[in-house]
Amino acid sequence: MAPTLPSLARLERPTRPTRSTLALLAIYVALACLIFWPATPWNNTRLPSVPFGGFGYGDPAVDSWFLGWTPFALSHGMVPFHTSYIDFPQGANLASNTLTPLLGLLAWPVTSTLGPVAAFNVLLRLAFAASAGTMFLVLRTWCRPWIAFIGGLFFGFGPYMVTQITHLNLVFTPLLPLIVLVVVRLLSPSVKDVRKLGVQLGVLSGAQLLICPELLAMLGIVCAIGVVYVVARDGPAWKSRATPILAATPWALGSLVVVAGYFLFWAFAGSGHVSGPPQPVASLQTYRTDLLAPVVPTLNQALLPRSLLTTASHFDAGNFTENDGYLGVGLIAWVIVVAARYRRSKVVVYSALAAASALVLSFGPRLTINGTATGVPLPEALFARLPVLQGFVPSRFAEIAALFVAIAGSVGAEHFVRGLKSRPAIGRRIGDMGMVLLAGVALALPFPQLALVTKSPQWPHGLYGALERIPRGEVVLAYPYPADPYTEAMSWQAEVGFRFKLLGGYMDIQGPGHQGEENPLGLAPVQVQGFLMDSLYGYPRVYPVPSPRYDLATGLCTFVRRYHVGALVYWRTGAHPERVRRLFARDFGRPRASASHGAFEVWRTTPGACARG
Repeated sequence: MAPTLPSLARLERPTRPTRSTLALLAIYVALACLIFWPATPWNNTRLPSVPFGGFGYGDPAVDSWFLGWTPFALSHGMVPFHTSYIDFPQGANLASNTLTPLLGLLAWPVTSTLGPVAAFNVLLRLAFAASAGTMFLVLRTWCRPWIAFIGGLFFGFGPYMVTQITHLNLVFTPLLPLIVLVVVRLLSPSVKDVRKLGVQLGVLSGAQLLICPELLAMLGIVCAIGVVYVVARDGPAWKSRATPILAATPWALGSLVVVAGYFLFWAFAGSGHVSGPPQPVASLQTYRTDLLAPVVPTLNQALLPRSLLTTASHFDAGNFTENDGYLGVGLIAWVIVVAARYRRSKVVVYSALAAASALVLSFGPRLTINGTATGVPLPEALFARLPVLQGFVPSRFAEIAALFVAIAGSVGAEHFVRGLKSRPAIGRRIGDMGMVLLAGVALALPFPQLALVTKSPQWPHGLYGALERIPRGEVVLAYPYPADPYTEAMSWQAEVGFRFKLLGGYMDIQGPGHQGEENPLGLAPVQVQGFLMDSLYGYPRVYPVPSPRYDLATGLCTFVRRYHVGALVYWRTGAHPERVRRLFARDFGRPRASASHGAFEVWRTTPGACARG
């Protein structure tokens, strides 16, 4: 019979931090800094990137924009959940996007001194270290320090985390293990202080809402599945399990409303909120974990056989940043073995079942094998029909799977180590040696490739000085026109303290059919936006391209006057940048500011300056 772990009553007696505990937590901090070396944690010129990406492109730039926006809005008496500083004049509801107001508050001192890029980098290191640290502290409930340390290392530095480094809201996950711990405490029949635990659950959940609502919802679904299983497993005694949960629910909901109620109001009823999914449901559902993804390493793993080099590129619709389901065949085997071997341990079994549930949900609505969709329906298809849950990216359930894999694998290892002295037989020793070998394989396969990629901007060093010439509060028309993935202008805006407003932006806004879209409706004359986008991409995109007969110079003058544009900003990039420069110069003459021999230029559009006005 397997030795039992400490009872759930121990959960009510947390141990005080010791010097060894603090030393292990310090190792997490050091590792979080080293994995991005030589970029320092306070670096204000580099952002994480996929190997084929660049600085200022896509989500890292937007996340740093959010970090800058929250303190700017609050310090200027603005509502932080809505802005007209992008997508001018209609603006955007930021609560319907990936705004992280709690992280914006946390990083405020860094943002105000070193800038939003440095704030992003500090928080990214903190995300790794804190996620590992809270998992370590939770695992100490059941495990000895070195086992808890390894479990924290997997959760905080594992495949999911290194894949999602370009999404700060998705990697800042230190609250998730704490939420699980509170739920486990509430499942104890002898639980006390139900109100206190309910308040803790509500506060933690509200804080997580202010970081990433999607992960909170996913964790809630998986935890609910586990709670139903636990309650049903007890048979006639089910009431003793269900009563604490039900009693704590009102306290949890009340606390959550106190912490995040204003945010929820803006997300569901605020001006410009997206009432449906943030993007087309069919598009979101394409990002799902392939059946082979948990056992096929990606470019992020140190151990990558050449024969598998391109296999993972077919997963998640070819999106490198969402292919986060890798666990390694060794770790999967380890969890299966310990769940079978220590099936009397409720923590191991329940965590293994929760991990399996999350992994199945990450497979999305239809099973995909080696990049090919099959007709096999899966449970996640239900979410695509439900309000709010329609916005899920299925592959992100992989983080919840990793969380419970860390718990099941670590607690199973504690069982194994405790039982070593009680198994002297030679046959059992051979089995133990096999377990040790399996544990080694389980730890080696998910090991990340170091150092993770960071990149610096390609624009001229004198760019920010040129932007400082723009008077505060002006509306700016920028080239490249702000849209996914060309978010450079948003980076410039945040770095100079939001001194101007931008036409365009990379945000989800309310579109037709009750679903979000990334680009606002065209502003008349729409040919101006169409020309800028065509010049940037080299082909028509989003907005109609002007015909050869259209007088684009007059159209630009009309556009500038209609939307009170005070400055034009130009950076030499994209497919046909010189076409844009010629147009700007034709209407507004010589630029007022220039950097790097004309690679970056700024025009002021004072009244009467337009040649066709």
